Amino acid sequence: MTRREAIEKQFYNFSDRKKVCLWNHYCLNGTANSFIYSFDDPETFIKQHFKNPYEAFCAGLFGKVSFNADWIAFNGYKNLVTEYNPEFLMCLDDLFTAIDENFDEYAEYFNLDEIESEDE
Repeated sequence: MTRREAIEKQFYNFSDRKKVCLWNHYCLNGTANSFIYSFDDPETFIKQHFKNPYEAFCAGLFGKVSFNADWIAFNGYKNLVTEYNPEFLMCLDDLFTAIDENFDEYAEYFNLDEIESEDE
């Protein structure tokens, strides 16, 4: 098994929150610009990310929002998109490539013993 395969295997066993933390770490490196946020409290999210209700309304109107969803992000047009599964808001191929190429940057998220033994 390659290191990338081991990374993918571990990733799919992560909790949704850990997947989102890893994705947002990836976004901090400037590679992607679509942070994922918990959508537990829609009112607080809207107050934190919009100057006025009209901006929030437009972002939701032109996006895809379900107030029952667990996760929210901005798409490439700065409209809101929500999902029940955060993986649908991520570009996993790009994420796995970045982790494989810069593993030291992301090592804290993974069981190193498992990856090293499978990499041999």
